[in-house]
Amino acid sequence: MSSNTPECVGDGSTLSACILAALEERNDDEVMFGLLRHRHCEPSKAAVLQGSSGAVDDREAAITVERVTKRVWCTLVELLKRQLVISSRDECSPVFARGAHGTLGDELGMEDECDVGIYSQETFYTCLVESVCLCMGWTFCLFRPDDPPLRLQRLEQCRRPRCRLRTEDIQLLLHAALSAEENSASNREPRMAGVGTEALTRLPVARIDDRRVAYYMYTSGSTGDPKCVVASRGNLRAYLQHFILDKDGLGVRDASCRFFCLSSPFFDPSIGDMLVGLCTPHSVFYTCTREDLLNGQAAPLLAFVQPTHVVSTPAVWSSLTTTGHLLSLLSPSTAPIKVFLGGERMSQELISAWADRAELYNIYGVTEATIYQSVWRIFPGTRAEHVKCGPGVGTKIRVQRLNTASDVLGDTDAFAREDGLRQGLGDSAGDDYGEVVLYGDQVCCGYTEDITPSPFGFDAATGERFFRTGDIGRLVSTGERDVLDLELCGRQDWEMKLNGQRVALEEVEGTVQRALAGLFSECACFPVQSASGAIAIGAAVVLTDAVNDGLLRDHREGVTAALQELLALHLPSFMVPRRWLLFANGSSLPQTPTGKVNRTQLAVEAVQEQRAELDIQLSEKHDGYTGEEDELYRVVQSVWKRMLGVPVRCDTHYLHSGGDSLGALKLSRAVYLELHAGSDAGIDEHGRLPPPFQPCVLLQHPRFGDYVQTLREAQIQFSPNGASKPGNGETVTAFPLFWKSSQVLSPEETAADFLFREVVAAQCAGLANHLLHHGLADVNGHNSRKHRCITPLHVAVASCCSLNEESTALRVVEVLLQHGAKLTAVTPDGVTAAHLAASRSVAILRRLLDHDQTVVHCRDAREESLLHFAARSGNAETIGLLHHYGLKVDTRDRWQRTPVHWAVLNGHTAVLEEMVLHYISSATTTSATAATKDHDPSGVGAKRRRCPGNETARFKRLARKKTHLAYETVHQIARRLHPTNDRIKRLCDILAPSVGEASVTE
Repeated sequence: MSSNTPECVGDGSTLSACILAALEERNDDEVMFGLLRHRHCEPSKAAVLQGSSGAVDDREAAITVERVTKRVWCTLVELLKRQLVISSRDECSPVFARGAHGTLGDELGMEDECDVGIYSQETFYTCLVESVCLCMGWTFCLFRPDDPPLRLQRLEQCRRPRCRLRTEDIQLLLHAALSAEENSASNREPRMAGVGTEALTRLPVARIDDRRVAYYMYTSGSTGDPKCVVASRGNLRAYLQHFILDKDGLGVRDASCRFFCLSSPFFDPSIGDMLVGLCTPHSVFYTCTREDLLNGQAAPLLAFVQPTHVVSTPAVWSSLTTTGHLLSLLSPSTAPIKVFLGGERMSQELISAWADRAELYNIYGVTEATIYQSVWRIFPGTRAEHVKCGPGVGTKIRVQRLNTASDVLGDTDAFAREDGLRQGLGDSAGDDYGEVVLYGDQVCCGYTEDITPSPFGFDAATGERFFRTGDIGRLVSTGERDVLDLELCGRQDWEMKLNGQRVALEEVEGTVQRALAGLFSECACFPVQSASGAIAIGAAVVLTDAVNDGLLRDHREGVTAALQELLALHLPSFMVPRRWLLFANGSSLPQTPTGKVNRTQLAVEAVQEQRAELDIQLSEKHDGYTGEEDELYRVVQSVWKRMLGVPVRCDTHYLHSGGDSLGALKLSRAVYLELHAGSDAGIDEHGRLPPPFQPCVLLQHPRFGDYVQTLREAQIQFSPNGASKPGNGETVTAFPLFWKSSQVLSPEETAADFLFREVVAAQCAGLANHLLHHGLADVNGHNSRKHRCITPLHVAVASCCSLNEESTALRVVEVLLQHGAKLTAVTPDGVTAAHLAASRSVAILRRLLDHDQTVVHCRDAREESLLHFAARSGNAETIGLLHHYGLKVDTRDRWQRTPVHWAVLNGHTAVLEEMVLHYISSATTTSATAATKDHDPSGVGAKRRRCPGNETARFKRLARKKTHLAYETVHQIARRLHPTNDRIKRLCDILAPSVGEASVTE
């Protein structure tokens, strides 16, 4: 690096000038960006990284790198420029013929539209596009491709990107740039005239005013919707000059800097990491694929590079330490890595492991003030509770005094903690505590939304912009330096950190209210601590269509899972509430003396309920299951409970229960070890698990029932006797193949079918309608001729156990019929929903028959008709309805019993009386018809009639052929079971001829 380069880069008047100065210092073949991958191949094919002192172990899988040199990057700029021009023509909105975006201090001037929308989960490809956008002056916005469709659609409508680039699009552009570089490698002439010369116009760097917008970044908002932060190019230049290059910040001034990026592309730190590769001469930006990070293979890649700088979160770095064994992979001869960790608190274990092996730093930053604003060095022996955020670097940090203790929480509610509640700072906030306020050029332009009051402001006295963070802290002196270090102590609002990501409870609560509109009368969200110690989101809802508190309590888990499925259409998985308190219609949420929702009490009730559930589940015995049949389900369930700290059922969702992508590796490894008696023989030296146990399997099948079923199917595929064998030289240690437990879903079913039946059983008609409307459940539960099962319609009818529940059950039935429920669907016993309705509710049966009359004559596997079911249950009203449809009382089942026999068996006098009335009426009609036929001169209408009483012997013979039960006449049953009931005996005497038996007089 030349002597004037630091001044040129560090003192550039614009971001464009800083980019140009760095590019001019680079050679054409110098690497700017590098993507490292694991690939199982011959060691001779391993790539050697520029500037790396690492070496490839012959025993390890080869590590390859996709290198982007200055020449390739310049070609990529031209290709992407053409892509944007084509896209803008298609949308009839030129990208380049636009004025400046909003300027600092003028949020109203900012345009809603952005030039480039980036849809990629891969940090490498995202950062490449971002670097090109900064070079050309195009604005960009990051969109999560895995965001719920409804949420993604809403965010896109706000930003309206002119060009959309996905991972595959960027890969194609990069492949074209690499191919062009290979084609010109023979003469080593750049593809573009003048690349590498001193003229500004010959390098792909546009002269852009620093007041122009650089990017839009979404973050969780307290207004009920995500907030969109607008950062200017001047914000990035300030971060580059005052934090990246500053010796008190990242200190990236070494010509051999190797920067390894572990940040998600949806966090602004990845943009800061990208600036290192773009704006610092001779530095290289390295990263790995998301798959390698999730599979625990980032550690050997990082060790191979031997980076000088790493910016990450404590959670990611801990994962590399524990699962990836990073400490053992690093070479002790190389200089210590500068490790900057931020976004959450560090554990004592992490500090103890790394404080003496690396230059460990704690960094603090908010999205609204570009990237990071303070750094604090952690030395060996530092206690976790004594870690500070450090002084401001490039940003002034001030603390605005709190007027009252109530300002800390903004309510009389409190947060949750280990013993049930965390009182917050209400009792301990002194005069030195206050809200953290940031001043300086890194403070962003503001939000695209009009938020009142705005946390952004302008200090007229100093001419500086400021941002009120909402963090509560104080400035303290450590005595080591003549500076004041920031010490954080809490939040002023209900904002919290989940999986290292900022979440505002107000946004979650607002989304819950929108997503469940019409299903609740009251709704509130609150923070609660899970059994594992992590802070989670809880939600309390009073459901309007749940009128039976007992049913809601019995099926609470299924209803909870269904609510989470609905919210997953609107919220990322980490923002979906984990703990739910469900209340039936007519209930109300607890309130504080001031009339607000008592979130403290809700948090206490949620913790108590969770502990009670865990205690019950631990004490439960699986009656009816053998150890062999239930072993796989039991083992995997125990691991889930231990890792997640929540009760685990068939429909438990891993992500909705607090799991994340990093935790998926830990859980998958724990399942593997548990199933293999602690042996790690099938795990390779990089921590890679066999295919059935890789984290991606868990993330693809996050519901417990689906995950267990996937493991079973994978075992069959990879077992020694199976048809398939492991590919790519991988070995799989097979776990024992157990018999399928009845708790595990069949291959035709899904966990969604299970939870939907639970919703129907709780008689939540509105919730069932929402699930079917959004395609989250199958209305027939995947019932088919080959797969006979209980359908939601069966469950809905069966949920009607009393007259009080008839109207709510009928509403659920109506919803199912409107969405195409089939009345002909049968259970394994051949029972239709009409059979169940005949035994429970005449109103429901009438609605079913009005919908499809063909089922009126159906019979189940025992040859029982609807009339049999009605007679057995004693439903006299249903008997009358079925008589109207022409069903006869002499219809016999497998045991040769008629509905009359079943009514007598169960002593249903009202049913027998209804049958007598119908019999007498029918006999009168039959007599009149017979008299008419007797006068028929031709005699054709006359039929041979069996003499009553002659059929008993035949029924006995048929009964002996079909069943082991001896045949009894209605009189014999009445004498045996009701010897003193003369009323039943008289009714039997009247009805006996109708079923082919002799009366007593005969």
